[in-house]
Amino acid sequence: MAFYSDVTMPARPGYNLALYPHAVAELRYPIGAEQWSEVAVYYSPMPFLFDSGMGCVTNSEEVCRFQVYDRASGSWSGEQQRGGPPVLIPGMGEQVFRRIWSEQLLADEQARVWLKAGAFTPRDWKGLESWMAGLLQGLNRIPFRADQTALPEPEALYSYNSMILPGLPETVSGERYVIICWVPGEQCYRVVAGETARYRAEEKKLRNASTGTFVYWFADYRDGAWGEPWSQTIRNSSYITSYEVEPVWCNLDLPVQGTGEILVPGSAPVPVVRVNPNVRYDPAVWMLGLLLGQQISRQRPGREVTL
Repeated sequence: MAFYSDVTMPARPGYNLALYPHAVAELRYPIGAEQWSEVAVYYSPMPFLFDSGMGCVTNSEEVCRFQVYDRASGSWSGEQQRGGPPVLIPGMGEQVFRRIWSEQLLADEQARVWLKAGAFTPRDWKGLESWMAGLLQGLNRIPFRADQTALPEPEALYSYNSMILPGLPETVSGERYVIICWVPGEQCYRVVAGETARYRAEEKKLRNASTGTFVYWFADYRDGAWGEPWSQTIRNSSYITSYEVEPVWCNLDLPVQGTGEILVPGSAPVPVVRVNPNVRYDPAVWMLGLLLGQQISRQRPGREVTL
């Protein structure tokens, strides 16, 4: 018997598809069972995503709407609601094993595909297949490779006031004032860096606060990466940006010109260690299989082992 292998979905429950176009489902299996006992369908006007920090499927809505199908009764529960967004975690729980299905493509906060549209999470999120993968590698004496497990891997990503972005270009990050702004007119994040800066609240623009001639550096964040920086010369107390900006992070306190109020408190970027969402195997279970495979391989002739 193949545990958690039944992915036959019941007919969709009745709800307004025009109001709630986004949907995911949670298939709940008794521990060690082939067939699910319940299917919960969650629907929302907001798209769902995979939160890699929490390791769950969720969205930004403040109300969670769902219906539950019970295999024993063959019927849907009717709409239920609870406060807060859904938190759907695939894999083994205390009472059930969970597989997630998504009607639309699910991506993480870095726009990396986590689950394709119409697909299910594996039936072995943390279990037999992970152990077998390690066992086969051990039997075949394949060296340890961290990228075949879910071990954390440092990436060039940083948290800027909770925004996860790549590290800033070196030309920009070396300046005294470094500010990340949202540019509404161009729908992108832009980093502005130079000797000093103030925020002019009336015009929603950045302004230089010193006399003299200064060079400011700029770079745009598009398609998951910072673009090539460019420079602009600013003289005396001139505007650094001729367009509206909304500062969201600064390495130093960014004051509002004329009031002394701090618009954005200064903070350092925080390095982020991410778990690769595309990795298939659970590291602890995989390691147990690897160690056993290595032990067996020492007592047998060297030839490739496959299933």
